[in-house]
Amino acid sequence: MNDQGKNEESGLSPEMSALLDDAVRLLVGDAEDPEGLELLAAYAKA
Repeated sequence: MNDQGKNEESGLSPEMSALLDDAVRLLVGDAEDPEGLELLAAYAKA
């Protein structure tokens, strides 16, 4: 599944798109590491 096109159309910066992608991976259980949790926290604050 490739959501890159959707992120570009939404006007998100590449950095925010990457954070959003990481957050989605966390939520669906593809990433289980402390760094991923920090990225999710950073996205939530943005």
